[in-house]
Amino acid sequence: MSVTDAKGAKPAKPAVLDQKGASSTRTSSSWRRARVKILNSDGVLHNIHTFSTANPPINKAQPKFKKEMVEKLEKPELVKVQCDAHSWMHGWIFVTENPTAVTDGNGAFKLENVPPGKHKVEVVHPVLGKQTKEVEVKAGQDTKVAFELKK
Repeated sequence: MSVTDAKGAKPAKPAVLDQKGASSTRTSSSWRRARVKILNSDGVLHNIHTFSTANPPINKAQPKFKKEMVEKLEKPELVKVQCDAHSWMHGWIFVTENPTAVTDGNGAFKLENVPPGKHKVEVVHPVLGKQTKEVEVKAGQDTKVAFELKK
């Protein structure tokens, strides 16, 4: 899921966190004051349990018949998420005031519609920490920046 409006407007669609295939990790991103759609695509009991400091925690069962829940996160932070029904299922929701993207399987991401000028790009990993770089975006050109996070 990526948020692509660099002009500061909240996206019309909520971020999506899908509890699918009883997967071990889930990652999503959201805007501050935005909705997060939580899906249960498995048809079994799941639970959404968040651990946060800036936002009130969420701890709700999501039975197999409740395919979708929508929650609202007000304040920027990296929120740990787990399913109490399946201890191996965990993930993260990154709530931010700026456009965000989640990396693909190769660790790449793309932010679209970024206006020309100098911008700070921050990469956040729940275990490896964060790294910030300043980049200059030129009109009509792709800008590439590389990050290397180490243990």
